[in-house]
Amino acid sequence: GFLSAISSEAATQGKKDDLFTREQDYPAIVSSKQAINSVEQELRAYLKTLRAQLKKSNLDYVHMQSSEYLLEVGNSEPAIKLVPRDWIKGPSTKTVSRFHPPLVLEKLKKLSQHREELALASGAAWKAFLGRIA
Repeated sequence: GFLSAISSEAATQGKKDDLFTREQDYPAIVSSKQAINSVEQELRAYLKTLRAQLKKSNLDYVHMQSSEYLLEVGNSEPAIKLVPRDWIKGPSTKTVSRFHPPLVLEKLKKLSQHREELALASGAAWKAFLGRIA
């Protein structure tokens, strides 16, 4: 039936991108999610390079309300002196500075594009689904 085609959990949480239980019926959703996962994996892999560059083995991405994939470096840490000049400074405090390296910004543009594609694909799939049950 039609109800089995929809995830009730995703529906109650308003997660339109995860609404359909048989995503293989919606190739645009599948390819958009794969593209998002690919960029996220590239960002995780790049983190190893960034840790070596700043000589900071516990460096990790920080996600804030307005920005994601920021690198947070304590202003009193030795690593702060190793931050390249071409890194874009993000929201910071007295004790920490946050940055986006150029490659991360490039990947964030791709991520945003793929997320937009996913939203469009999900919307189109929903309209097609409604057309079938109407």
